[in-house]
Amino acid sequence: MIGCLVTGSTRCYSSFTVNGAGVISLDLLSLREKETKIRNFAAEFSAEKRSYKFFSISRPVDIERLISRLTMLLSDSTDPVQKEILKAETS
Repeated sequence: MIGCLVTGSTRCYSSFTVNGAGVISLDLLSLREKETKIRNFAAEFSAEKRSYKFFSISRPVDIERLISRLTMLLSDSTDPVQKEILKAETS
């Protein structure tokens, strides 16, 4: 979602919201992929000539069902790598 508010002093405040399938857990990326994403993000914003401020507002999300599912997967898994990842995510 993209929004724009124009004030009486002719200032324009815009925002965008990232949600749905576009959300990515950076924990799932390799170090090289993270660095690439950071460089791309920095390149996009470095082209901006006007000043801007960046901030993020997260909303609370109930992840109890997700943790329960991951715990069940952990108990059923026989793959040591998968177990290690699931332990890290559920602890």
